[in-house]
Amino acid sequence: MKEALIQIGKGSCRGDKWSIENHMVIDSKKIEKVWRAIDMGDDCPEEMELNEVEEAILYGDGGFMVDGFENCMTRLAAIAAGFVICCEGEEVSWCIGKRNTKVEEEFAKFEKEMYGVN
Repeated sequence: MKEALIQIGKGSCRGDKWSIENHMVIDSKKIEKVWRAIDMGDDCPEEMELNEVEEAILYGDGGFMVDGFENCMTRLAAIAAGFVICCEGEEVSWCIGKRNTKVEEEFAKFEKEMYGVN
């Protein structure tokens, strides 16, 4: 299934700061195929074809906290159900959701929670 999604986020590393705003179409079947191949220890050429949003869904926080590669299918299911998913990585934090969801608002809430701001 192909779906138009939005990714909103921020990153920082060694004093550099950047914002993330991606509007991309993802192919959940491709993500699932790559996830299954990697999970089985197989090579998967399609991994090189993933766009930024597909890659973020596949790898999550990259093992930084508790929302890494192993939770890929949970993230895909949440997006399909209309939820916005949020993730904190080592150098970036982001939220991804369908274009008709309030991704920017969810990211603002996520940042407040992350930094303990009321």
